[in-house]
Amino acid sequence: MKLAWFQWIYLKKNLTVRPLFRIIFYKKNGTLRKIGTMILDQEPLKTSDLDRKITILRKLFQEKNQHQRASDPPPFLELLNPAELKSRIKIFLNETHSAILISVSHDDYRKITGGVQICIRREEQAARKEGFIYLHVSPLRDADGQNYAGPDTIVSVVINGSDLGCTRLSSLILAVRDLKQTDIQIIIHHLLGFNINQLSNLIQTTEENSCILWLHDFYTICPSYKLSRNDTGFCHAPAIESNACQLCAYKNERVQHSAQVQSFFVNHKVKIVAPSNHTLNFWISKSNLKPSSCHVISHQKLEILPRKNKVILSPTQSVRVAYLGYLIESKGWPIFQKLVSEFAKKSEYKFYVFCKNNPNFFNVNWINVTVTKENADAMMNEIAKNEIDIAILWPNWPETFSLTAFEALGGSAFIVTNSSSGNIADIIRETGRGVVLDSERALVDLFSSGAIVQLAEKRRQDYFENEIAEKNSSLSLNIIHRK
Repeated sequence: MKLAWFQWIYLKKNLTVRPLFRIIFYKKNGTLRKIGTMILDQEPLKTSDLDRKITILRKLFQEKNQHQRASDPPPFLELLNPAELKSRIKIFLNETHSAILISVSHDDYRKITGGVQICIRREEQAARKEGFIYLHVSPLRDADGQNYAGPDTIVSVVINGSDLGCTRLSSLILAVRDLKQTDIQIIIHHLLGFNINQLSNLIQTTEENSCILWLHDFYTICPSYKLSRNDTGFCHAPAIESNACQLCAYKNERVQHSAQVQSFFVNHKVKIVAPSNHTLNFWISKSNLKPSSCHVISHQKLEILPRKNKVILSPTQSVRVAYLGYLIESKGWPIFQKLVSEFAKKSEYKFYVFCKNNPNFFNVNWINVTVTKENADAMMNEIAKNEIDIAILWPNWPETFSLTAFEALGGSAFIVTNSSSGNIADIIRETGRGVVLDSERALVDLFSSGAIVQLAEKRRQDYFENEIAEKNSSLSLNIIHRK
């Protein structure tokens, strides 16, 4: 669909509506307004013409997805054949390292900073300590971040943290089969970017036709992995045949995707691993999938200990309030911006943003933070260094775990979150280190009433009395053992 010049004012490059204009395009229930339809289609519509509005939305999403699959690999890209792959993998095999863990995810965990990638990095380290060879597979992407086209996925292969090369998934499957290793186990951290039916062939290389599948989000339920109806708000995963799902642009894609995922579970022994009880309970209630077993493995654990050494806080009357991480709507960035706009001029509040990129927003103190393999505790250390009182974590979907919450607590900050934030809300209820609110209005009232000052004082008193010890889990290694 060719867009008029003025339509690019309202739409991003991926053809979704810019956050600033969503209130113009959508009603609160996620359906498209008449004016939104007219802007997208450049044709007047009748108010009752709901089916046509939905068709327009789906047309946008289909063209977006077609663009994502339209990129062909460059002719100079060297793809390893099965024999070459086998030869390179065998270099790492010996008497003490004969077991192979094949880890599957949507991107290269060494190059992207995010919660899933940090988990894979930790898992690699734990696996190598246990004598496993850690072979990671992810879809190869072009310069625009799109997967290369074709039913035979082109993948990037990393072994023990080093590049092995690029190949087609079919070639990797043949190489793994030809290795004739009896101890090959597969961990799927994400299915995104893969042909799920082809991935089944990789699972069949294992002795037990089994795999571990992590619930880092809800991609096994819907391609909208944060369960966002029309990219506007959490949908609570309604049944596919429901009217609520019929109104969503992801509906058609969900039907096809769900059939593939269902077939995957039927054909293999899939062990589900969730990072929190909240996530597992929600998934069980909404997925209708039948795993061989279910497990909850927390990425991290906190221990509150009596403080041994005396500490001194900088003399300040201001409550230090922070936003942590990516400046995106799903993490609550627009909500934080509203707080800053309304309360930054008051002397009792001081606002901070901890992230990699400068937010270029008035009245905030930007702290440049990047979490890397070499500096895994960078965020937590900066929170503690800047003596942050309150971290505002206000996602618009239920977080499955939230490493950011653990970084905040590890830096001795308290957290303010909403009741729909999933595991974040559970953490606060369990530890008492913050508050869980029911609405954005309640968040504003927390500041306008001065109650946030009392919460900050409670945090400071706790800081004098207690310290936080963090312990990272071994992730999949908690349930995987060498044969």
